[in-house]
This record gives sequence, structure tokens and C-alpha cells, in this order.
Amino acid sequence: MKKLHLLLISLVCGTMSLSAQVFTDNDIIEKELKGELATVLHQAGYKTTFASKDNSLNIMVNDINYWYTIKKIDKNVLGLTLNRKGFKPQGNVQEEAAMKACNEVNRSQFSVKMSWDDDMAAFRVVHQVRVKSCSDLTPQIIKADIKAMNEAFEQFKTSYKAFGGNISKSPGPKESNDTVEFWTDSPISKLTLADMKICSLDAKDKEIAKPDNNIKKDDAKYLSPVVTLSADEKGDYKIYVKIINEKGKVLLYPGKDYTIEASINIKKANREYEFYLDKFGTADGKMWEKGSYTVEFYDEDGLLFGTKKFQIK
Repeated sequence: MKKLHLLLISLVCGTMSLSAQVFTDNDIIEKELKGELATVLHQAGYKTTFASKDNSLNIMVNDINYWYTIKKIDKNVLGLTLNRKGFKPQGNVQEEAAMKACNEVNRSQFSVKMSWDDDMAAFRVVHQVRVKSCSDLTPQIIKADIKAMNEAFEQFKTSYKAFGGNISKSPGPKESNDTVEFWTDSPISKLTLADMKICSLDAKDKEIAKPDNNIKKDDAKYLSPVVTLSADEKGDYKIYVKIINEKGKVLLYPGKDYTIEASINIKKANREYEFYLDKFGTADGKMWEKGSYTVEFYDEDGLLFGTKKFQIK
């Protein structure tokens, strides 16, 4: 494994659980990397290329190569790494300037790592997450990850120059796309989303249509997610919901950070319970348009533990 220095913070999030079946590494690559993740990347508008020499899934964004690698962390957790093509310094690395610049990125960025790779003589930008399945990633999440990596890249270059370092204007070296391994111990959400349907309500909470994932436009007034959840431990939990339309806009009431906030109680660990969450919408239904909507679920620590979709037709 390559020697890596100047490690920064990683973003970790929990998502839906995998089957209890024990997967081999090849199974994970086929099912998760080439299957679930490739599907989400295609939905985001990216063309994928799988490199069998290093089991990486590659995409090009504005002529820059990004690649995903995956590994099994433990029985129910997968490690997914998004790499951005490296860039090299001009001349020898000025270690003090590099350290200060990395610390500056570390101070302000939350979701990426920067590393100096001796073998490639280049800096690499890396985003790592721990997931239970790639199927819960969304195009919006992936695009946000790439944006965060680009911001870190530009911030590092600015800071490195400010501290006396020089960045080469020539392209970075050709990379082998080897897996980067510097995982940190971080928690997975205790909550698991097993299922979700949408219930249509009027202003007086009278049910207009039974819970479903296909809603008629005329029935879309106030919508309430009906979720089936379980948790690793019994107790009270707060959950936060974002409903996102096809344009990537999070639907919110003024002054709110989430579409819906709710408190639930799990009476017994590892047992599924159904909850009707608060409604969101308007009495005239003008908030809703025909199309596909993504619903993201977060716990009180900000960890994503599931996503689902519904249609308004």
C-alpha cells in the first residue's frame, strides 16, 4: 500500500442495511459498485467505465477523472472511496507549506481528505463514506460530494501558494487508481429505514388516498411519509426528513432546515415499527408538481440512514 501523509477528516453516513447474507469481495463489486452505484451515477447523468485491473468505477466530470473503489469494513458495513485525480507540486514539496495548507482545508472542509502520495509525487483529494448499501446514495448526494472535493482542491492550491508552495501548471501524473485505505472509526446510524410510503391528507388530516408511492396530482395536498423503521437500541429518536424535487430543490417551509422533523419511540431493538410522520404541503396542492421526488432521512447526529422515492402523476 502506498505511503500517505497529511490525512484530513472524513464524512461518514449510515444508510439502509444489506441482506444478512455474507458477501465476498467479488459479490460486493458486482452488486454494489457495478450495480447499485453505477445505476445512481447513470441517473446523475454520468457515463461509467469499470477498470478491471484495479476494480474501480470511473467517471469523467469536466475532463477530470474520478473513480470509486469499495471494500468490506465488516459484516454489514461497506467502505466507499471517491478519488479525484491528483495534482503535483512544482519542484520538491515544501512540507511546512503543505502541512499548513492541509490543516487549512481540515479546518473548514468536512467531507474530504487530502493526502500526499510519495509514489506518485502528487496530492490526492479523497472522499470516503461508510455505507450499508450504495442503493441509498442519490444523484444529489454524489454531485454534492464532487463539489466538496473540488472546493477542497481549490482551497488547498490557494493556501499552499499563500504559505510559499508552488503548484505545477502541467497535468498531474497518470494514476493507477489504487485503493486508498485510511479509514477512521466513525459511527453508523442506529436507525434503519425498511420501507416508506406516502399518505395524502387534507388540511384537517383526513386521508385522501391510502399510503402508496404513486400519488395522483389531484390528491397531492398535504403529504405524510409513512415509514417502517428499526433501531439497534430501544429508546427515543429524532429524525429529520428532506423531500427533494427533480430539480434538486429541497422543499421547505420558510425558516426551516428540513422538510419534516419528528420524534419517535422504538420500544424494542431490532424490531420494525411503522410511523406516520408530520404532513407537509398546502391545502390547494400548488406546492406539488408531477414528477419524481427523493426523500432523505437523517438521524439527530446528521447521519443519512436511508432514502426513498415517490411519484406524483
